Amino acid sequence: MRQGWTPQLGDCLPLQMKQDQRMQLPIRPGFKPLVKASWTTNIIILSICVVSLDLLPMAMAEENPGDRAYATLLKADELVKKGEIETASATYLEGAALYEQALKAKPDERALKTNRLYCLDKSAFVLIKHADILRKEEDFAKAAPLYAKAVALYENVHRKLGSTRFANNVRYARVHGGDSRFQAGLLAHGPAPDFKLPAADAAGKSVKLSDLRGKTIALEFFATWCPSCVEAAPALARIQKELGDEKFVAVGVSLDKVEGFNRRSGGLEAFLKAAGTNHPVALGNDEVAQAYSVHSVPSIVLIDADGNLVKRVEDPANLLKEIKAVLMP
Repeated sequence: MRQGWTPQLGDCLPLQMKQDQRMQLPIRPGFKPLVKASWTTNIIILSICVVSLDLLPMAMAEENPGDRAYATLLKADELVKKGEIETASATYLEGAALYEQALKAKPDERALKTNRLYCLDKSAFVLIKHADILRKEEDFAKAAPLYAKAVALYENVHRKLGSTRFANNVRYARVHGGDSRFQAGLLAHGPAPDFKLPAADAAGKSVKLSDLRGKTIALEFFATWCPSCVEAAPALARIQKELGDEKFVAVGVSLDKVEGFNRRSGGLEAFLKAAGTNHPVALGNDEVAQAYSVHSVPSIVLIDADGNLVKRVEDPANLLKEIKAVLMP
């Protein structure tokens, strides 16, 4: 099978921090390493420790938010090790909230700031890592909501920070979350993601997928500069002509202006004219490309007359056979 061009995700693998800012080991507020001391000093320290035992209940009662936050952070780390990922995520958020309380009293404390950011980051990052595992196991239905939750958490972090520090992680989660939702729907033959897009004919009309309910649909995503698309488009136009439009309709979606697919071309109008296109063609966007997990072109998805996903056609040479199998099961 000839492959079209596949856009690259670049460096959007999930990273907790830039190398000089990574916080693998959280800092405990107020912690200082022990140092060597004289026997006299050690005896004095030991005496103070013995006396302080009587005050231990009071000290615990007066435990500051920073200590409670650190204990919560460590608890979340342990939950991750046990595989209790969603509980760990919620616990990291609890830790972040405690660090925010502590920062009200000590706004310049570096350890408090560092550990707060660690908790905010990890609350989303652990969900992405777990979703990655589920996706590799093809448990897409469980992976998709974890990616979505991670996106929501990171966006909330960005609002708190007033920056987009974790933008790459957000993009990563969105891309793989979209993939997982589509794959889960495909495996379950669930409803095809609906869309309403501008028509390519510039007549002010639009193409809405749900308006075509009652017909088998071959949904083709293409780009005008793609050699494989140049071959596939005329074939789809011939299939539409052969099968007629009573029970079948082909729908083209141009990705020429979608990020990753926007290369120079000879123009959409010339492309459609050369292909002899006689079916609806829409101008695609990032949302529809993500909803249908499109990473290479051409990409053709079959949808049945009830509006449910059937399959992605891997070999365009078998397209007519695949369409007839849906029309006449």
